[in-house]
Amino acid sequence: TAPPSGGGAMNKNIEEGVVDSGVVNVSSRRLISEDLQETVDRLQAHFAVVNIISTPYGGDGASGSEREVRAKAAGARMADEVTRNHSDSLAKDKVFTFNPNTDLSKFAHAAGLTKKEQAARWVELWSKVLGVAQQKKAAGSKVFVMQHKGEYIKKDGILGDGQRGEITAARNAGFNEEDGSLVFVEYAEDCDLEAE
Repeated sequence: TAPPSGGGAMNKNIEEGVVDSGVVNVSSRRLISEDLQETVDRLQAHFAVVNIISTPYGGDGASGSEREVRAKAAGARMADEVTRNHSDSLAKDKVFTFNPNTDLSKFAHAAGLTKKEQAARWVELWSKVLGVAQQKKAAGSKVFVMQHKGEYIKKDGILGDGQRGEITAARNAGFNEEDGSLVFVEYAEDCDLEAE
C-alpha cells in the first residue's frame, strides 16, 4: 500500500495510539494467521468505534489510464482526509478509522506478512477489520466509501478494483445508507469536496 501521507499531529496521535497501545505489535512473529487475528483482536479491545474505508488504491503502481490513476490518487487523498476527520485515539471513547492505503501495510507487518503475502491477503485483513466494525456498529462504527463524482470514468464513481466487493460485504454485515452507517464520500480529482 501507499506510504502514510503526512497528516500532522492527529495522524501521529492516531498512529501512536495504534502502535503504542499494542494494537500493532511489530515484534510479534508467530504463525501468520494467528498474528493477523491477534492484531485485529487488539484493535477490537482498544477502540470503542472502528470505522473502515473502502477506497481505490492511489499509490505507485495504481492501474488504469492516466486520468483514472489521477482519480484514484484523489480518492486516496480523500480517504486520508476522512481518516483524519474520523479518528481520535486520545478521546475517552477512542475512535480508529482503518484506511487500507496506509494501514494494511502496518497490520500486515505486525502479522509478519511479506509484501507478496499482503498483496494476496489484503481482502482477508480488510474483512477482519470490517468484522470488528460490525461488532461495534451500535457504538457508531461506519463504512466510508470513496466515490468519484465524475461520470466520465465509471458511471457509478467506484474506481477501486475491490470496492464493489467491499460495498457488498459492508451491506451484508448490516451497514446501510438508511441508518447512516454506510457513507458514500464524493470526491473530485482536486478533492475540493469536504469529507462528511
